[in-house]
Amino acid sequence: MSSKRLIAILLLAAIIRIAHLAALWNSPVLNVPIIDSRYYQSWAESLAAGKAQPAELFFMSPLYPYVLSFLYRLFGADPHVAVIFQGAMGLLLVFLIYRLGTRLFDERVGLLAALLAALYRPFVYYEGVVLSAILILCLNGAALLLLLGPIKKTVNFVAGGLLLGLSALARPNVLLFGLLVFGYLLFRPKAERRFAFYWLLGLALVLGPVAYRNFQVSGRWVLMTAGLGMNFYAGNNPEAQGIYSEAPFIRSAEPEFENKDYLAEAAKRTDRELDMAQASNYWLKQGLFYILEKPGRAIRLLLRKFFLFFHFTEIPNNLSLYAVSAFSPVLKLLPFTFGLLAPFGIAFWVLHSRRMKGGLIHIYGLSYLAATLIFFAASEYRLPVLLIVLPCSAAALLEIWRNLRLGTAKQIARLAVFVLLFAMMVNLPVPFAASLRSPRMDFFNLGVTLQVAGQHQEAVFLFKRSLSVDPGFAAAHLALGESFLQLGQAEAAKEEFRRGGAPMPEAPRRH
Repeated sequence: MSSKRLIAILLLAAIIRIAHLAALWNSPVLNVPIIDSRYYQSWAESLAAGKAQPAELFFMSPLYPYVLSFLYRLFGADPHVAVIFQGAMGLLLVFLIYRLGTRLFDERVGLLAALLAALYRPFVYYEGVVLSAILILCLNGAALLLLLGPIKKTVNFVAGGLLLGLSALARPNVLLFGLLVFGYLLFRPKAERRFAFYWLLGLALVLGPVAYRNFQVSGRWVLMTAGLGMNFYAGNNPEAQGIYSEAPFIRSAEPEFENKDYLAEAAKRTDRELDMAQASNYWLKQGLFYILEKPGRAIRLLLRKFFLFFHFTEIPNNLSLYAVSAFSPVLKLLPFTFGLLAPFGIAFWVLHSRRMKGGLIHIYGLSYLAATLIFFAASEYRLPVLLIVLPCSAAALLEIWRNLRLGTAKQIARLAVFVLLFAMMVNLPVPFAASLRSPRMDFFNLGVTLQVAGQHQEAVFLFKRSLSVDPGFAAAHLALGESFLQLGQAEAAKEEFRRGGAPMPEAPRRH
């Protein structure tokens, strides 16, 4: 019976994902990659075409574009290929969450957790954009299943280390969990301590060749990427707000500019030539100096990151869920969000920590919280915690339902109180978080990308979408005026330049 239910859940998940991708198929979401998506797409296209890669340190994590390049060699270098692959990975993710729920609790929890995952809006969103989130979730989920296996085997720890090493090559912050697992295993009973070194071996088999490659091209032993210092400074500086924000000397959030501008600014401030590793060390020190010089503000910033980690807002650092929802009715209709499910999962996790089968689960959740506190809050960086939160949410809902059916509601009073307390915190309305849910910048960035490509008619549509969200957005008025000018609509262009507070150029600047 349970296998039939699981198949039905996977079929439902497949139908949802097919409908979602169909809605996005001809939209700018897939046809106009921006920021990180654009960088990954260009990198993967270059790899698929067999072009020589720059002999320099990786600035962005390499696994995802290398995976895409393999697919692109087989099926063509098209973002649609990427999201079809990610839709399939999304089904694997639903299955992995079923297995995690079953392993942590029981079959009923696993099935309900799988259903929640099938209908979880952020999962479906990330499956439809060219970003590494779903690949990371599947790697983490498989690694956790190996770690939580009922029988401790050497192969489990080597394979788990391999999978987590691959995940670190897609986003390095998971390495904190990897190192904590090593420490945790060292303090286990003597018979289990050897597993720490097998775990480390698995990590080393993946990360060692990358570190050696980095040494070959730069003369420096850099484990994965050279972006540590820049990311640390982005989350810890006088203008930091707890989320990713561009430093004032950065031309654009696009990685190719971010990389060069951080390097150039570090060289300017130190008055000497620097390579990427030296620049990363410089920005790491600048972030640490800020914390030491302004401890009061640093603590307030830390508390804000903590709050944002748990807040229902899906904080974007690329194209946001809120913008993609405008193109996909399916995404809008999906019922389960972080704000709805997390209070149940977090409350159950806190109250029933002893039922979670060992400390590794707690280390996993705390490592991702710590990574946010060290750097900055973002939906994509919180997402891996849902591998545990969803099974905990399913366990909480089943416990509440069971006690209501038995007429023993008093047995769940403590759980209900904690759920309500967490729900109030997670869903607290704050103006700062509300601004993060506005898709005006998403539509604007998509429009600018189309404008640069000379697709002015399409750009007009997106600038108008941006202005429908924020009619006073001056930059969108000016960009819309520019596109009108290129389309030969002088009167419309003049009005938009007036609204944007700038004089209209005398002649069209043909792109």
